[in-house]
Amino acid sequence: MEQVKLLYQQQSPQTNIIYNFAASGTLQRQIEQGAEIDIFIAASPANMDK
Repeated sequence: MEQVKLLYQQQSPQTNIIYNFAASGTLQRQIEQGAEIDIFIAASPANMDK
């Protein structure tokens, strides 16, 4: 993901990318509680579907 960030920012230097790495279930709960997100990438398909 860090490589993706570097490549993306080369194309769009004004974009600020902030990662929040954690277990899929933890991230899911954060989103359900109102965390702001643009993209959610989960290792668990079940968490993605919820």
